[in-house]
Amino acid sequence: MLMRQKIFSVTTISSLSLVFALCFLWLLHTESLVELSSASNKSWQQPVAISDSFPDEISSHYWPFNFDATEAQLLNIKYDQVGELILNEAAAKQLENAVSSLPKKLDLEALQRLELLVEKGWSGNSGKQLATVLVSFYHFQQASNIATLSTSTKSTSTKSQEQQFQEAVQRQEYYLGKDLANKLFGRKNAVNYYLYARKAINENLSLSSAQKQEQLSKLQSRFKENGE
Repeated sequence: MLMRQKIFSVTTISSLSLVFALCFLWLLHTESLVELSSASNKSWQQPVAISDSFPDEISSHYWPFNFDATEAQLLNIKYDQVGELILNEAAAKQLENAVSSLPKKLDLEALQRLELLVEKGWSGNSGKQLATVLVSFYHFQQASNIATLSTSTKSTSTKSQEQQFQEAVQRQEYYLGKDLANKLFGRKNAVNYYLYARKAINENLSLSSAQKQEQLSKLQSRFKENGE
């Protein structure tokens, strides 16, 4: 009798374990289906210029970004009278917003697809120009994010704000080139150079008050002469 009870208990436990295992697997399967369904709902249209020819939406299952959000920011960049992109401080802000709408660490294939979509979405040379600028800005922004994270995670940063600014300018020129970096960040950088120069003069203990005032006046005159 005792043996039958043990056998029954073992059988019951085994059955319950099997039931729990099946329930767990069913829950995993259900969650996977929900995730797949949710992912498939994240879709976007082709660029406006070719949406009539290619009306079908693109699922994020194929490309890991939402081009609608990126395109919406890029459309805010202005053109001049001959149709050339106006790359200035305002354009830099729109590029920053466009890049912020993209996932981090896009692979080469995804970036090439993004570049192609921008080329097709804008007519003439402006499409190719904007595509190149956007991908370059993406690399620049990712490098800037890494630098910011590295600085913020250190308990005591050994770099001054001026040093961090100098490194930011170097990143701009490295990823964007000096000409484009100057168009996008020239005004902002010039203001920062001016403020750090003022600070250096004011903190120079070897200068008298009169000498400081003289140097500050010269600095301000040069700043104005350069159209800042």
